[in-house]
Amino acid sequence: MSGCRFAVVAVAERSGCVGHDADENKPMNKKNGFSLLELLIVVAIILIIATIAIPSLLRSRQAANESHAVANLRTLNTAEVQYISNQSGRYGALA
Repeated sequence: MSGCRFAVVAVAERSGCVGHDADENKPMNKKNGFSLLELLIVVAIILIIATIAIPSLLRSRQAANESHAVANLRTLNTAEVQYISNQSGRYGALA
């Protein structure tokens, strides 16, 4: 597969399609990198998405913590009921 790509690039270079304008002696102007405006637009879009996503993330984390606390209370209740049933209805045995 890579040999096929190499052959296509070599043919394109020989035909003058890569790297040159219509005038063979002038190299094509290549734009390297991004402009400052493009980078600022990308940063602004990321900030907008973050301001939308963060509050919902915090709400979901709070809901998860609450459900975890409820599950812990159920576990404690189950352990307490099991302890009382094993002690013949007495909650705390005094020596």
